[in-house]
Amino acid sequence: LQVCFLFEEILEDVPLAIRAYQEVVELDPDHVASRRALDRLYRRAGRFRDLVALLRQEIDRGLEADDEVARLLEIGEIHERELQEPSVAVDHYEQVLEREPSHTGAQRALERLIEVPAQRQRIASILEPIYDGQGVFSDLVRILRVQLEDVTEVGPRMGLLLRVASLEEEKLRSPEGAFSALSDAVVTDPSDASVREELARVATMRGADAERAEVLERAIGRAESSHLQAELLFEVAKVWDDRVGDPTRAESAYQRLIQAEPDNPDTVLPAARALERLHLGREAHAELAEDFRIQIRLELDAEKRRDLLARLATLLEDTLGDSAAAIHAHRRRLEEDPADLDALRSLERLYENGEDWQRLIGTLQSRDQVTLEEGEQRAIAARIAEVYETKLDDAENAIVAYNDALSRFGPDDATLAALARLYEKTERFDDLLEILEMKLERAEDESSRAGLRFRMGEILRTKTRDVERAVDAYAQVLEHEPGHEGVVNALEEIVTDPDAPHRVEAARVLVPQLEGAQRWGDLIAVLEVAAETDDPTEKLRA
Repeated sequence: LQVCFLFEEILEDVPLAIRAYQEVVELDPDHVASRRALDRLYRRAGRFRDLVALLRQEIDRGLEADDEVARLLEIGEIHERELQEPSVAVDHYEQVLEREPSHTGAQRALERLIEVPAQRQRIASILEPIYDGQGVFSDLVRILRVQLEDVTEVGPRMGLLLRVASLEEEKLRSPEGAFSALSDAVVTDPSDASVREELARVATMRGADAERAEVLERAIGRAESSHLQAELLFEVAKVWDDRVGDPTRAESAYQRLIQAEPDNPDTVLPAARALERLHLGREAHAELAEDFRIQIRLELDAEKRRDLLARLATLLEDTLGDSAAAIHAHRRRLEEDPADLDALRSLERLYENGEDWQRLIGTLQSRDQVTLEEGEQRAIAARIAEVYETKLDDAENAIVAYNDALSRFGPDDATLAALARLYEKTERFDDLLEILEMKLERAEDESSRAGLRFRMGEILRTKTRDVERAVDAYAQVLEHEPGHEGVVNALEEIVTDPDAPHRVEAARVLVPQLEGAQRWGDLIAVLEVAAETDDPTEKLRA
């Protein structure tokens, strides 16, 4: 060690000092002072490869985790700055990050070296998962864009571009960055409709519809089929039409489509639909009708043809005011599909507006035959009955219709109320009593049941003259509502009528009510009637 000191400090002979310290380390590899001296002398002499070997020996001898990371970082910096070996430097920075992914020194070092073309993609692949895990999204996007520089295959490139777009929008809140990535994606693969939809959404967010149209124009040049070109042309036209609001350029684009494939329904139909919209916008109704005719002529799908006929009928009805022609159009729809519920409903509306009640009933009956939903069938049956009752004043057919609904779907409050109303109107009191019995079974509270029984009693007493059943009905009311004014009055009418049948039974029911009301004078008169019974026991009680 004295020799080492002599060579280094006194003679300042660095090579001899290095050789001396090396001999010491060979004899004692753990001699810390000698290793530190070699570290210092290697740096002083610019012997960086020896310095790297020395640092590597320390790592191989085993260090604490933090010390090992520090040595690896130092080796990397030596290869980067002193030996000009970026590839080896990247190796060591990568080892640092494998041990400590959040190590900022290694990250900064790789960011420096990413400008070296030969290391650019490798460094990007190292930093990408680290930035992703750390949530450093701005750096992650930058690294992904570096990776894009070397990716030409459509599938992988699309994956990277869509990931960048998602990060730009959702994490960095940058619609501009998302739009840029999506624009590249659309040009990369024009056939991906979902990506074009995303571009449209972000363009709307940014108000960049004209830029979107330019992107689509570039994509047209990369389209591999005439069909895709037509699809993109249609989308361009829609942008000018719907987003930018330039109907002239939009109409021109649609015409380009029609001229390109005049006999192709796939081309002409979308353009005709768009022209239809433009003509509708400027109220060119004759041209609009022609647009419908073109579509009906070329449309192979029966359902779409029916829809076009429906729209034509709407135009005729709402705009041109030609109800007869609209009815004809809806009938054409039914020729193609007799079960077209929308056409049937439209005819119902037109017949109702024109007060053509018989045809309305016929159409309702047709819809009843094709609909499968019980609730709708019930509503149709009720509507038919309502038309008979309120529009045609045909009580008999209305009763038949309501009874049909009752037999098919069971009782409901509205049907029972209607039948009760009609039976009372036509004085079919026995039928009315049956309906009231049904309502009684459905009543949910005693008050409602009492009201129904009282009404039944009144019908029995005043209409069918069945006083005995009437008295029974009144008695049932009083069981739950003692002192019911209407019942008491009705019973008094029976009792005070000397010619009324079943006066005694009525008096017997009335007695406790008068006792409860302490109407003693009236009670005496009623008891006298009750005493008219042939039953000795009852007579004695009275």
